[in-house]
Amino acid sequence: MSLLKKTFLVCVFLPLLFFCGEKKKRETIVIYVPATPASIPVLIAGSQMPNTSCVVFKNHSQAHQLFLNKEVDILFTGLSVGLIFFEKNSQIRILNSYVTGVTHLLTYGNKISNFSQLKGKTIIVPFENSPIDELTRFFIEREGLVYGKDIKVAYALPNGAKALLETGKSQAAPLPEPLVSVLLSKPGPVTYSFSYYDYYNKIAQNAKGYPQVAALLRADFSGEKKEYLEKLNYELRAAIQLTRENPDEAVRLTINQFGLSAEIMKKALARSVFHFNSSDSLAREVYEYYRTIGKPLPEKTREIFLAIP
Repeated sequence: MSLLKKTFLVCVFLPLLFFCGEKKKRETIVIYVPATPASIPVLIAGSQMPNTSCVVFKNHSQAHQLFLNKEVDILFTGLSVGLIFFEKNSQIRILNSYVTGVTHLLTYGNKISNFSQLKGKTIIVPFENSPIDELTRFFIEREGLVYGKDIKVAYALPNGAKALLETGKSQAAPLPEPLVSVLLSKPGPVTYSFSYYDYYNKIAQNAKGYPQVAALLRADFSGEKKEYLEKLNYELRAAIQLTRENPDEAVRLTINQFGLSAEIMKKALARSVFHFNSSDSLAREVYEYYRTIGKPLPEKTREIFLAIP
């Protein structure tokens, strides 16, 4: 097992060891969001919620641990992480998903339009067996190529992949925002090729992309806070609309939460696709996605989706 694969598994599974008993109840509801401009709508929504503290995190493993240790009430993270947690703890629930496009393929030198143009070259992917790895494999194999043979695959964390691409040691890398906008803001040979959102939509023949980020919480919390969660979904829809219609205002409201310039944040937002979904509709969308990429989910997984609109 490679070091990066071990690292990925540790980041996901180690926090499960810290899931413990009841904590003393807090009056303030704590929401954790990742340090990416795609979190802007959640921060805006959170500012409209009563007794709520929104925290921007950079360390995913630590955030996962705090959530499973009941020190974080709602955790926005990769939807696939929620599915993994659910396999180990059936009390994990998903409230919503609101991001369907933040990953883009950057190339060294020429722009490409399909993966066949990378034959004989190397693509850098973050984490073996990660969601981006699985989707990249699906794309490449769909074009009749052998993953890891026709196109060589190496693994590096996003910042490491960024460095390898900048120096030409890799010919391609699928990267999330804001790394894409940061890289493209610099002069050099790194080129924007295409978004995974568009590429997936051509295959799936839809215009929704695939759910990437989800709001995770515990079943006991959802039972106690139904009205709060309904309001959070309402405010998140409104915040997404604001972000689409007035990105300058959305950036102004949240820029102090990120160590990024307003210009980079606006560019990252322009390359991010927001699509709110919840309840049975979200379940159908998630099941459809995993069937499409050849990894169908068991029927029991439907329990993870809360019936809150």
